[in-house]
Amino acid sequence: STATATGDNQTNDDDNGAQPGGAGTVVTSPAIVLSAGENDLTIDFGFIPNPPLPASLGDIVWFDADDDGTRDAGEPGIAGVVVTVTGPGGFTATDTTDASGNYLFEDLTPGTYTVTITNPPASAPRSSTPTTTTDNQVNDDDNGAQPGGAGTVISSPAIVLSAGEDDLTIDFGLIPPRSAVTIDKFTNGADADTPPGPSITVGDPVEWTYVVTNTGDTRLAITVTDNQGVTVTCPVATLAPGAFTTCTGSGVATAGQYSNIGAVTGTPIDANGDPLTDPTGARLPNVTANDPSHYTGTPPLPASLGDIVWFDTNDNGTRDTLEPGLPGVLVELLNSAGTVVATDTTDANGNYLFENLVPGIYTVRITTPPANANRSSTATATGDNQTNDDDNGA
Repeated sequence: STATATGDNQTNDDDNGAQPGGAGTVVTSPAIVLSAGENDLTIDFGFIPNPPLPASLGDIVWFDADDDGTRDAGEPGIAGVVVTVTGPGGFTATDTTDASGNYLFEDLTPGTYTVTITNPPASAPRSSTPTTTTDNQVNDDDNGAQPGGAGTVISSPAIVLSAGEDDLTIDFGLIPPRSAVTIDKFTNGADADTPPGPSITVGDPVEWTYVVTNTGDTRLAITVTDNQGVTVTCPVATLAPGAFTTCTGSGVATAGQYSNIGAVTGTPIDANGDPLTDPTGARLPNVTANDPSHYTGTPPLPASLGDIVWFDTNDNGTRDTLEPGLPGVLVELLNSAGTVVATDTTDANGNYLFENLVPGIYTVRITTPPANANRSSTATATGDNQTNDDDNGA
């Protein structure tokens, strides 16, 4: 014992042994003077346990290329990863993996420990999918759990070390970030994945929207295209994880069943816009998605145009009661190019009518006014004001 009585103090149950040579050497009592008939039963020796042998813990952080939770031949270690061990009494220490991905904590007292990777590397921020959740003493299997997802803390199970134990089986398999993207395409607001889709009148505008969402762990540079040659415009060129953008395209409806497919390609990039690589330096693959959309182009409903040529007796530009129609007047219909596309002659009541017209811009013309009324009313509406019985002739 450390505390030792150096003389024969006649006290029972105290240590009377001196060991100047240290552990494992001779232990000697002080000199004991015995009188005749004396019984000195107080010469006691206290011994203390040997200090526990130190333990150690390790071993490797590696790139689990096939994400099977087992280190296969050719799967390299990952250098430069900071590993932290936490143990009895709040003990904490860190180590950084070497060029081969190895780490080691030595001179540990027996007890329960946990190993963590607080900041996984950007090139492999996820723990292998198959994970051993107990310290099974098997080397080269993944022992890291990561409930928070990519880029969050990875922790080993509790590791109980005995005196002198060297547990070099606490390994961490890491995999690259997961890249993923989706696209949802809409035609005039309708998510028409299957035909026929919305009905759109031939010649009317068509608006397509392409909603692109980054559903992975990496930043993506995106390119959106349409297989029918529609020009697609996006407000942003990159998407952070979880972000989305709405791209647009436009066209004019054509007759019949129409379909087109919107497609997106996402390239994994870092914060500087450079391509992301895995721990071996290989570029992460692009990700793609596509979504179809449909519409049915329907012919426009026919239009008609008319109505009366009349005798404006008071020249006020408005047809009053008893003002008669003028029969036999030739009326011509011109299209937007100024070409005569139809003619009609006013009936006995002065009426004319053009039917089954394609929607568009037209002009009505009277080339030869009647001889008895060869001037247009003075008051004239110069636009198509949709008012009946007013003069529209210039």
